[in-house]
Order: sequence, then C-alpha cells, then structure tokens
Amino acid sequence: MLRIAEAGLSVAIWIAVLAFGGTSPPFFLVTEIIILGLGVFLLSASFRAPLTTIRLPFAAPMALIAWVVLQILPLPAFLASLYARLHIAPAGDTRYTISIAPYQTVSHLLLWVTFLTAFYLVLLVGRDRNARKRLVYALVALGAFEAFLVWCSI
Repeated sequence: MLRIAEAGLSVAIWIAVLAFGGTSPPFFLVTEIIILGLGVFLLSASFRAPLTTIRLPFAAPMALIAWVVLQILPLPAFLASLYARLHIAPAGDTRYTISIAPYQTVSHLLLWVTFLTAFYLVLLVGRDRNARKRLVYALVALGAFEAFLVWCSI
C-alpha cells in the first residue's frame, strides 16, 4: 500500500508541476483527484489493517476544517437580524451563513483538505527509508527535467 501511495504522490507532483505550477484548474483537478483518491484508499485500507502506529497531528487541522465547515453551514432563520449587521446579503438569498462568499469558502476547503491529505501522504511515505529516497529521486528528476526545458528554450 505504501508503494501505491508513493507512486500516486510522485505522479501527482509531476502533473502539478508540469502543468505550469498547477495553476490551470483542469490540471490541478487531476492532481486533487489523485491525492484525495489516495487518501480515501489508504483510509479505507487502514480500517481493515492499521497502516501505522505513528501518532499523527490531527487536532489543529481538524479544528481548522471544523471552523471552515461552520462558516458554510446555514444558520437558523432567527439569526437573520444579526446576519444583516454582518454583511449585506444578495437579493433573494434565504440562507444565512457566516461566510460572505460560500462558493469560494467551499473551494478553499477542498484545497485545504487536499493539502492536508498530501501532507499526511508524505508523512506516511517518509517513514520508509527507501521510499524517502525514491521520492527525493523523483523530485530531483523533476527539477532536472524542468531545468532541461528552460535550457532548451534559451
């Protein structure tokens, strides 16, 4: 399973970097799907057989995720008067949330979960010395390839 995580992480890094830094939404979507898919796969596999006995930091990241989710959950209607003081709602908006821009809040929540999943994948892969070496080799090869592309464009 760690081999799958290692290979998927390497592929996701290559796709993100070769897609001009992952700034193009379709390419970053592929990277997000790979990383989140690996996270779901490893999480479901860990329910059957625990992958690790390592204690990972969960309190702070989960508190931040809970804070963002709290911002996009609809508030009760009796808080509408308080909501009007916070900001002006668009015409016809019947939902009352703390977030002024719920769509952007959800998209940034997905980014945060993707980054957090990538962090935990690297922690998991980094436990094995050989996997760490292969990940470093993949990053060095990516850097060499990027340098070659720059050198060819001169």
